[in-house]
Amino acid sequence: MASEAEKTFQRFAVFGESSSSGTEMNNKNFSKLCKDCGIMDGKAVTSTDVDIVFSKVKAKNARTITFSEFQEAMKELGQKRFKGKNPDEALQAVFELMEGKDPATTGVTYCGLNPRLVKCSTTELHPQPEVCAWKTSPIVISKKVRIKPTKTGGSSGSFRPLKTALNGSQ
Repeated sequence: MASEAEKTFQRFAVFGESSSSGTEMNNKNFSKLCKDCGIMDGKAVTSTDVDIVFSKVKAKNARTITFSEFQEAMKELGQKRFKGKNPDEALQAVFELMEGKDPATTGVTYCGLNPRLVKCSTTELHPQPEVCAWKTSPIVISKKVRIKPTKTGGSSGSFRPLKTALNGSQ
């Protein structure tokens, strides 16, 4: 049975990564875990510290860390975060901060067709982001489109509804 720290590691490892198995974590998700769990406090442990520790514990040419490398990183960050404690107590305190935490999704837009897809390029002006067709080309839909002037006179920079502009009629 996996420990609570390992479960939290897996939840953050797969966050936003549709192809991830949860056994390895990238730097972005490692930073998110540190921020969401309160390990990164902005004073004793900053985002720069988190990036440096990640680079230090990962393999030379790797872009991800395993759970054992993650434990090494947490031991280092724990010593920075909880200066008065010995390394084992600091590691335990860090694991207590992580206990039961999930990746925060406040302010994140989910794609309706793929809940593992966190960002969708069509949601900014999309009329219905909850039914976004994320597999199709990312087209930003707006209510009006600016039409270029034509040589034959036509529309000289006026606005027409998008549907009309795409059909070619006025």
